[in-house]
Amino acid sequence: MKTPEPGCWISVIHPDVHEITWLKNEIGILPEFLQAALDPEETSHIDIDQEENQTLIIADYCLKNTSSSQGILSCTTHPLGLIFQETRIITLSIEPNPFIEQLEQGKIRSLNTQRKTEFFLHLMFSISQKYQLYLRQIEAESERISDRLYKNISNKGISEMMELDKSLIYFSASLNADENTLQKIRNGRILPIDEEDHDLLDDVLIEYQQSLDMCTIYTSINERVSNGCNSILSNNMNDIMKKLTVITIVMSIPNMIYGFYGMNVGDLPLPYAWFPFTFSIICCIICWIYFQISGRYK
Repeated sequence: MKTPEPGCWISVIHPDVHEITWLKNEIGILPEFLQAALDPEETSHIDIDQEENQTLIIADYCLKNTSSSQGILSCTTHPLGLIFQETRIITLSIEPNPFIEQLEQGKIRSLNTQRKTEFFLHLMFSISQKYQLYLRQIEAESERISDRLYKNISNKGISEMMELDKSLIYFSASLNADENTLQKIRNGRILPIDEEDHDLLDDVLIEYQQSLDMCTIYTSINERVSNGCNSILSNNMNDIMKKLTVITIVMSIPNMIYGFYGMNVGDLPLPYAWFPFTFSIICCIICWIYFQISGRYK
């Protein structure tokens, strides 16, 4: 591989062993920075090494979860590492993502890789817009599922709602971490910030705050829908238990009557086979009518 020129941007996606070795030896990236940038469990944060003059920023971005078998929208978040050296910018990600592709295809006009802060903020702005896009899709899915649940509660609908809740939890944690990272950059100690960068940073922070508000609202709505479903299921269970209790009481009447006639009890009226049978039927009908009129069986 050729030695990159000063002021360039190096994009690395799912590097192999040879590429990682090249990044360490030729580019001079710290091993701990490489390990953190390629760790799928990392969350958004900032690390600075003053001696090597390197800064690592981890940003969380969202993607659709292709491994989901629910047949509905399922999203997750992944870390994206940005390493700023004195003359270079290096981005590292475990999986291909559309944000790096947008930058590579030149969809962001007048993007200068020598302006580190502008590069980072444009990338974060694209990530925030993707968050909002997926949040709107999650809202549409949630409304569709909740309408179906109110008509007919099913295990499939509840599991789909839980899948959406899981996506919102991932989004909430990642958005909070990204916003905290952006707030740390505001003071200009981590990356140089001029007046234009300040304006762009304010716009990005507004986008992230809007995404957080949307995530909070949709999470609250899903929680209310889940609580409503639980209440409906509880009421249905109470109704079933009430009906079963009434049926048990009615069905116990023949057992009591036949019990008396089958225990050799003396002086019983009409000790003939047809009488306890007829009397049991009459008592069951009277008891059933009583529960119907009293409203205990509805």
